[in-house]
Amino acid sequence: SQTYGIDYNETYSAVLAQTSLRLLICIAVNQNWRIYQRDFTTAYLNAPLLTPIYIQQPEGFVEHGKENMVCLLNKTLYGLKQAGRAWHESLFQVIRESGYQQSLKEPCIWFKTEEKGITIMGIYVDDILITGNNDEEIKNISQIMGDKFKMKDLGEVHQFLGIEVINTGKGILLTQRKYVEEIVKKYGQENCKETRVPMAKIFIKDEEAIQGNDYPIRQALGSLM
Repeated sequence: SQTYGIDYNETYSAVLAQTSLRLLICIAVNQNWRIYQRDFTTAYLNAPLLTPIYIQQPEGFVEHGKENMVCLLNKTLYGLKQAGRAWHESLFQVIRESGYQQSLKEPCIWFKTEEKGITIMGIYVDDILITGNNDEEIKNISQIMGDKFKMKDLGEVHQFLGIEVINTGKGILLTQRKYVEEIVKKYGQENCKETRVPMAKIFIKDEEAIQGNDYPIRQALGSLM
């Protein structure tokens, strides 16, 4: 029931591009830096609302004698159109106040250069990669964000955005093997023959099932993309 211009304005929130992610990892590999991963818990619930939003009293929490009253939200909820943008604005403000600069070409890349070294962060909604040669600053910014928002320290990165990150000793291997296997199994394609052509044609055994919309072809194509 949200109305543009009344309940929300901007909905855009920046996300880390795949090319930026690969470049960030490439820099870390070339400089022999470790890459650490942080994950925010219920990120959207941390962002303050800039426009008044009212909701019905949640089921099980209706106050006796005040059944007709509503609740005024102080912070965003998952499902609100402006939640993603509000979260990023809150997070970016904390990072900016910590002395970090935002990349001009990639809004989700932040860096800080000091005498002790450089620290770089890549942000994708509520997932963060941190790398650099200033271990003290990595601990410091992690502490600052952890004090402000509920956050999990996942140690060195092993999986990010469905991409497995494997340290081979000679470099880092990025693979989506596990994700691909899950898709193949989910859509019943385990027995299909492989092809060297990346996308030749999708073969479905039961053509009638497709015509009858019984096969989730749109979901399958979306997963492949």
